[in-house]
Amino acid sequence: MAYVYKSGGTPVLITEKYTLENGQVTILPDITQAILTTDLRSVAKKTLDEIETVIQAKAASGDISGYSIAGRSASKYSWEEIIKMRSHFLEEYRRECEAEDIARGLDSPRRIGVRLRRV
Repeated sequence: MAYVYKSGGTPVLITEKYTLENGQVTILPDITQAILTTDLRSVAKKTLDEIETVIQAKAASGDISGYSIAGRSASKYSWEEIIKMRSHFLEEYRRECEAEDIARGLDSPRRIGVRLRRV
């Protein structure tokens, strides 16, 4: 919110407050100040990429699902859990991409055009 105040007297006393504007500010990274190690991917994209890496590693290694040593046990995500997480973050990433396209003035793939004519 942006405000302006009316004051008077000494010491300065605020007598009235006016709202100039309400809104939302989006702070974007300054790409010119990014260093080579800066990762500009969104959280959804980073997580999706990590899940894809887990899937590739799990498929390549014949991964075990869990183990138990001296009364302590650990288990890893099942294929079903990994695929479910992948689907969730893939959809979230697609929504982000769609929002970015709309912000750049590109049309939404979900938009359906309708033309009505008199017959």
